[in-house]
Amino acid sequence: MALLLRLGQYIASSREPKDFWQQLLLALQGDHLDLPFAILYSAGGDINETLSESSELSQTLRNWTLEGLIRVPEKCTSIPKRINTEQAMEDFLPDFYDLVKQESPTLLREDDGTLPEFISREITVSMDGEHPCKSAIFLPIRSTADNVLGFMILGVNPRRQFDDDYKAFVELLSRALATSMAVSFPLFFFKKNSWRTTREILIYNSRLFFLKKKSAEVKWLPSKQIMTATFSPEDLQYKNTKP
Repeated sequence: MALLLRLGQYIASSREPKDFWQQLLLALQGDHLDLPFAILYSAGGDINETLSESSELSQTLRNWTLEGLIRVPEKCTSIPKRINTEQAMEDFLPDFYDLVKQESPTLLREDDGTLPEFISREITVSMDGEHPCKSAIFLPIRSTADNVLGFMILGVNPRRQFDDDYKAFVELLSRALATSMAVSFPLFFFKKNSWRTTREILIYNSRLFFLKKKSAEVKWLPSKQIMTATFSPEDLQYKNTKP
């Protein structure tokens, strides 16, 4: 529970989408036996475009950016900073497009072949000695049920069974992130779009004023020409018509 409370406190201070990810990483930095390491990716591109995508598109996003690593050994060189193609994602995380569609976090295990090879090969867990990593958790990060804005690969405590209590903890973590996303990201979206809307209104009003001014000039110009053509200077002079 301490981790979840810390997570809420850090994320609440976020002011921009990029800051959200950094605050999440800061919250995860504290030692936690049940989360020995973390790998965090965010969906690439403009966050507002990502938010507005349909569920089908959001599930097949190709651009992912590595936001940070927590307690991952420096010798691990198989974690790309950017993933820009489906093939690159398949090489990194073979079952990604199935995993990201799951409503709940998924346990990846070496014994059933779902754990990516680089994790078992390059990542060890430091806990009273070095332990090989034989399982990990894939956790999609959503703002809504459809919009996947990021994902994490989390380490699992090698000295503890992944039982119902462990599953409940991961579920609570997933829900806490989803709630924070649902609150924070639409706020960022609203702020940015409010600015855009205000700017567009100002531009529209400016153009409307310009068009009205030009329209008035066009209306005045023909009447001015007609007056000039119809009345000569002599016609405009006052004449004494007394007998």
